[in-house]
Amino acid sequence: MKKILLTIAAISLLGASCTLSGQQVQVGVVKTANGGVDWQPANKIVNNEKSLLSRSISQMKFNAAGDKIFASSFDGGLFSSEDAGENWTEVLGGVLIYDFAIDPSNENIMYAASYLGDRGRLINTRDGGKTWTEVYSDAGNKNPVRTVAINPNNTTEIMIGLGKGSVISSSDSGNSWKLVQSYNDRITRIHWLPGEVYVLAQETGVFRSTDNGVSFEQITKTLVPTINNSRSSIFGRRISQYRQLAIDPSSSSNLWLATDKGLFRSFNGGSSWNYVNMPFRQRDASPFAVSVAPSSSSVIYASSNSVIFKSLDGGATWSSTSTNTNGLVGVILISRDLPQIAFAGVSR
Repeated sequence: MKKILLTIAAISLLGASCTLSGQQVQVGVVKTANGGVDWQPANKIVNNEKSLLSRSISQMKFNAAGDKIFASSFDGGLFSSEDAGENWTEVLGGVLIYDFAIDPSNENIMYAASYLGDRGRLINTRDGGKTWTEVYSDAGNKNPVRTVAINPNNTTEIMIGLGKGSVISSSDSGNSWKLVQSYNDRITRIHWLPGEVYVLAQETGVFRSTDNGVSFEQITKTLVPTINNSRSSIFGRRISQYRQLAIDPSSSSNLWLATDKGLFRSFNGGSSWNYVNMPFRQRDASPFAVSVAPSSSSVIYASSNSVIFKSLDGGATWSSTSTNTNGLVGVILISRDLPQIAFAGVSR
């Protein structure tokens, strides 16, 4: 596919929306420096009258060194912070971004999964965001590129997931593409670890590949209803939305899965799953975001609506704190070395 230099046109961005009662929905980024005792706004954009307080956050990640944070927005934009969220700089503006990936060997190389002009697109920068180039544009309308991942063992290999269910890959940094799988279901996240690929499909579940995407196996079979039990899962109610998968950085056998019917954990790479009790009725207010601390497998953060829960004992007990927003906490990012420091992205 021929690369086309993008000229990003300025578009009008949505401001903070309101609820039916007229109350303004507070979104953006919040931060805790005391293990979730409280959460404070962290939304200042350098040299900009607006702030992240008006942006629905779609994804947050550290660079490979762990000294810079990136955040993307459903309302448009990719931002970075070098001072733990105190100040943000716009890296890319005017483009709705669902997800992004940073080359682990060169942080100047990034890919953004986006939607622009009614088409799903993957755009790439090789100079830290100064210029961006389109490396994939979907042939059909209204089929966003919703997620992107880079092979950590070979960073010329990229995999993207589309809104209508296709997973496609490139072995040459986006110059050419081939179909990997088609799930007929929205692909929400792809995680590419050394030797393993995980694909999260919204209604179908989690699929894992141990051969870099040549073949996949469904690892949520025990959470999916059987033919003879079509209206309920083994936990009593059918799961209709698989929301987030968190993989323990210390061991990929330890998986956490947030669904519309509750939080689940696997100790064996998805061969079996255990329901995780939390201090609220998960059927009424189910969890959405979940994250494992890189420095400790026992420290877990999870969200339900605008409340964030924290466990220090691997999910046996939980404490909770409101983020003082009234949006949805959709992403949680925990510090590499200090699990008491964490960031949360809030959306409408």
